[in-house]
Amino acid sequence: MQPEDMLWWTDWVVAATLTLCILLITAGQQNKTLSAMQGIMTLVQLFLGWAVFPKLVNQFVYGSNGQLMPFWPRIAVANLFALSVLFGSVLTGVNVNVK
Repeated sequence: MQPEDMLWWTDWVVAATLTLCILLITAGQQNKTLSAMQGIMTLVQLFLGWAVFPKLVNQFVYGSNGQLMPFWPRIAVANLFALSVLFGSVLTGVNVNVK
């Protein structure tokens, strides 16, 4: 397995977005509501996952030549951040659907 194969953050940000969309569509069909604070926090988290985080990964995980820097904790931190985006989206969707 190559180090590039260990970068799952893009998959998790996409999964977070799709999960949230599916859960919110389901909640909308059942006339359930989302609090303003939950909505804002979820949008901020998705914005960080789609707009800010890719720039940070490009700067801190990849070198100037476009190759991964040989430092495994960088990959782990990138994956953990993306996993937090996924968990946040799932928790928001579940919280809305449980109400």
